[in-house]
Amino acid sequence: MAETNKKNRMQNLIAGLIVALSVLTAYALFQSSEVASDSNDNFFRAQGFLTDSNLEYIQIGQDLFYDLNVSDQVYLHEQNNNQEMADYFFNQLTSAAQDSYERPDGPFDEAYYDAVYESVLEIDEQADELFILALLQSRIHVAFQLAVTIFSVGLAFAAWASLMDKGQRTRSLFIVLSSVALVLGILQLVRTLVLE
Repeated sequence: MAETNKKNRMQNLIAGLIVALSVLTAYALFQSSEVASDSNDNFFRAQGFLTDSNLEYIQIGQDLFYDLNVSDQVYLHEQNNNQEMADYFFNQLTSAAQDSYERPDGPFDEAYYDAVYESVLEIDEQADELFILALLQSRIHVAFQLAVTIFSVGLAFAAWASLMDKGQRTRSLFIVLSSVALVLGILQLVRTLVLE
């Protein structure tokens, strides 16, 4: 009777290990795929911001070239005492360039370039934030994958232990290894959930 109880307890332990490791493997895998999805989403959103940023830099380059050329026309007409044409060309400048004429360090002072590049720098900042978030999420994904791996190895040991004859030392070793994997996997899972 005592031998039967011991075998039943061993069978129940193995069954419990298999159930716990299976459920935890599925949970960690689900969490891993969720985080990986978010990471990919943020990575591609960041790339979209970089594409917008590149287009904005091209537009800024064209605006700068335009402002410099028009400014040359303003200067030439002022030198030739043709204020009407100088005013005409001045009104063709972008608002940032017009504002720069009113400052003591203008035209085309540091404030002009700050104003021109302000919007594109905000876009770059949004892209950087999303890239950093995607990188963090990628690391969390890897940490979840480590938990999945640990749980899977433990599950394999428990499955092999369930197939072995009762009383084999290898069976006991596999049960111990499966239990250790369960504990290590739970520790890794908790550590990863804290990171998240």
